[in-house]
Amino acid sequence: KDFFDVCIMICAPLIPIMYSASGTVVTTLYSSGIEESYIILISKLFSYYSLSFIGIALYSFMAALYLTINKTKFYSTIAIIVQILIFILNTILYKRFTIDVFPLIFGLCHFLAAVILIFKVDKGLRNQMFQFLGKFLAIIIIFTIIAFYLNKMINNYLSLHIIIFNIILGMAFLLITYLLSYKSIKL
Repeated sequence: KDFFDVCIMICAPLIPIMYSASGTVVTTLYSSGIEESYIILISKLFSYYSLSFIGIALYSFMAALYLTINKTKFYSTIAIIVQILIFILNTILYKRFTIDVFPLIFGLCHFLAAVILIFKVDKGLRNQMFQFLGKFLAIIIIFTIIAFYLNKMINNYLSLHIIIFNIILGMAFLLITYLLSYKSIKL
């Protein structure tokens, strides 16, 4: 149960900030010596990877759950299938969608694996997990929309200070997540 709480506390501020401030973060970190086109590409991939983190986090939640309830064989099988599927899809889709495919396939495969893992637990636990999934996605979506629009509005005025703004915004998201308390999963 504590693992779920810690993951929510990490994901709730991190994913929205990584997505909404990807351009500022990448520009700040790599501004000297790298062409503008590469900065744009790295920023785009950074935001895609932040979104893929949703699937990875949900998959990690389910992995912890399966380890807790001693269903490691099924989980291990799904883990192997996910890695093979990621490799195959990246190989097939790379030529058509270029480098953008890597974070998207990575997140999507992990998200689908998490959903499959949710469907394979008993009904009572499955309902709790779907409630958790709904709350988790709602918080991430709401925080991401808020962070995205606040960053758009403030970017014109604060420039480099936007990183400080995002740290404060992340702490506010962390506080809100803590106040919403995710103590609803009973293992």
